[in-house]
Amino acid sequence: MEIEAVAWISLLVFCMYFASSAANIRNEESHEVLKFADCQNYARNKSALSAPVFSVVDGENLSFKECGLWNRSADNPISPWIVYLRDDGSIKNAGHAYGVILSDQTILTVELKKMYRAFKDGNKISIFGGKCFDAEKCFEGRGLLRQKLNDVVELDVQIGSFYLASVHIWTVEKLELISSLQPLCLWNGDNKNDAGKTWHFFRWNRRARGLEITKTEFQQENVCFRDRLIKSRECDMYTNSICTSKNQGYPQYLLIHRGFRFYLRGLDALVGIETLAWLDLLPFTKRIVLATKDLAVMPETPELKRKIDFGESQSFRDCGFKESHLRATRESEKSSRSAHVGNGRNAVRGQHPWHASLSTFDGFDNFCGATLISKTTLVTAAHCLFMNDGSMIKSSQLKIVLGIHNAEELAENYRQNFMVSKLLVHPDYSQTKKDYQNDIALIILVSEVLVNYYMRPICLWNFGYELSRIANKTGTLVGLGYTTETDYPGILQEAQLKVVSNEDCYESSRSFFSYNLRPTKNFCAGFPENHTGACNGDSGGGFVLEVRDRIFLRGVVNMGRLREAIDSDGAVTIKCNLAYYSLFTDVTYFMEWIVKNTPDLRASFL
Repeated sequence: MEIEAVAWISLLVFCMYFASSAANIRNEESHEVLKFADCQNYARNKSALSAPVFSVVDGENLSFKECGLWNRSADNPISPWIVYLRDDGSIKNAGHAYGVILSDQTILTVELKKMYRAFKDGNKISIFGGKCFDAEKCFEGRGLLRQKLNDVVELDVQIGSFYLASVHIWTVEKLELISSLQPLCLWNGDNKNDAGKTWHFFRWNRRARGLEITKTEFQQENVCFRDRLIKSRECDMYTNSICTSKNQGYPQYLLIHRGFRFYLRGLDALVGIETLAWLDLLPFTKRIVLATKDLAVMPETPELKRKIDFGESQSFRDCGFKESHLRATRESEKSSRSAHVGNGRNAVRGQHPWHASLSTFDGFDNFCGATLISKTTLVTAAHCLFMNDGSMIKSSQLKIVLGIHNAEELAENYRQNFMVSKLLVHPDYSQTKKDYQNDIALIILVSEVLVNYYMRPICLWNFGYELSRIANKTGTLVGLGYTTETDYPGILQEAQLKVVSNEDCYESSRSFFSYNLRPTKNFCAGFPENHTGACNGDSGGGFVLEVRDRIFLRGVVNMGRLREAIDSDGAVTIKCNLAYYSLFTDVTYFMEWIVKNTPDLRASFL
């Protein structure tokens, strides 16, 4: 019943290892032998992929600070991001493999199912990396590290139509990064103009009993697969593959060298297949990052959904008008500044006639907000309609209060209570996942609202949906959520919040917003420097903007970061952290669903 932050969840990532066994092949047609020309349709389907945004500092967009640097010398001959993992559960024939460091807490390895199971069974896995100072404590030229592995994520993923692949992301105690122990950068460019880049891979050097880095050249698919007969099951791999001139030995990792840094771009995913291709990791960068503890990537912005036009009369006749400015000004002079809706002030009576409070008939009062959009329907946050045990509130339990101003005056003038006929949660929302995406719902009332000064529908947004149209503009939030003293206010609170761009939102707290920000589905607003934003109990309330003397609904209070707070009884509770932006569900993304499910709204779809 309150704003909640989504805890980091381990999302699985992947890189590839293609099995050649019949167990991974779906049908007999996959054995058909073709010429490359017959597969060119797959190559033509390659998507143009944009460059991921990790964190731009001093003009460089890097997945981890100071990644990809290697001061090659006789004293530092091995790539500093290479580490070895060894299963010490069995002294004889102990399993081992090498991986790459992505951060000071993350190691990526390819296809280590046996070691993964050994780790899960309690076997000790040793990590070797950096310089070898004591020959008895070294392995393949790397020194034994004191850090232990804390966790590992494994995923088997269907690749193309016929193959399975796996990757392992290991979380390690924080590494002390030195010149011989450094992270490798994740690729920070797009997939265009590959031919002009410098490519490398690792090769096993039998004489030196270690890995050496070897140059290779990018090739177009029509050169890479020229004069080769290809099984049809391989064709659909070309949409996310990279071809180079060499791929012998046990390379596993394909790198790009640009400027002074090395970047991870591909994996040796085609073991057992007669090609010179690598799997391009760029399409899966986001999944790799989300599986780690300390990496972040700016969420991509998808194409906007089609716009809805309500016409000159807007979404509802006479929507979005409020009490006269003259009366508002006089009452505003009397209202005292108080602790928020995040450092806001007492709202003026009658200035937010579309705001509603959600309560239950058994005494659970003002736990969420909602916004009236027609005579019969309100918009709120989906998570407001679920109990702490995950069960959904019954419509018969819910009471909607419109015209509320003083929460403690149950008999105040202009207040009306309404019963609920139906609750509609967006079909893509999942309470069990606890990720608070698609966090929007509709409340259908049993009876129509009698429109007057104190109860009136707001206008639904009827302009361009791009966030750039409202970025850096100031909107209004109202609610009865916690104040800075962690007490609920008696008077309805209002606050002015600034909308920020997705980039500014992400950069303010990369780890949090990398997962929770979903461009076009939600947006950020607030004044973190003044600790002004939404708090517990404000969920479901509307974020509104004024355009041409009308008020329009653009957002619904969704979630924010949390902190520990001490309540009036001295108990430690979890409250909103107003040092960060609040997230709001963007109603424009869900506009078509809203209109189609609101009984008394009509619109044309563009």
